[in-house]
Amino acid sequence: MNKIFNTPFETSLRALLVLGHNKERAMSLDMIVALDFATIYGESTGYASNDLHGQNPFGFSEYASKRELVSQSLRQLVMRGLVEMIKDENGISYKISKDGYYKVVLDLYGENDFAKEYVESLNQVAFMTKGKSEQQIIARISEKARQNNGGGHG
Repeated sequence: MNKIFNTPFETSLRALLVLGHNKERAMSLDMIVALDFATIYGESTGYASNDLHGQNPFGFSEYASKRELVSQSLRQLVMRGLVEMIKDENGISYKISKDGYYKVVLDLYGENDFAKEYVESLNQVAFMTKGKSEQQIIARISEKARQNNGGGHG
């Protein structure tokens, strides 16, 4: 099941949707990973009303491998000009480029059922995480994983 849903291509599209959701904001790799995971496993993490990838007994185990997959996807998106990499005193962060938003994200909104479901869940996650730090979001995901003994649905 992991191979169906977590291809580099799909991961790239989800990263663009996360960055496009608040296109003026740059985000760290860890924030993108956390928001993507919380969006996919919204019900299990308590951030949204359903789990987009369905009931998965190994859902929380994906979190560890997701970081490297998102990192690879972001590198590709930067090379293609769809995402900008920003280096500052806080490290490296990412922001969607105009091309990423206008040439990819807006097309996804209108033509892709999964993208529509993803954005609906992402809206719930954004509401639930508003004002929370990256560390707070990650801590909640970790706590839910412990409550589920590293397994699926909570």
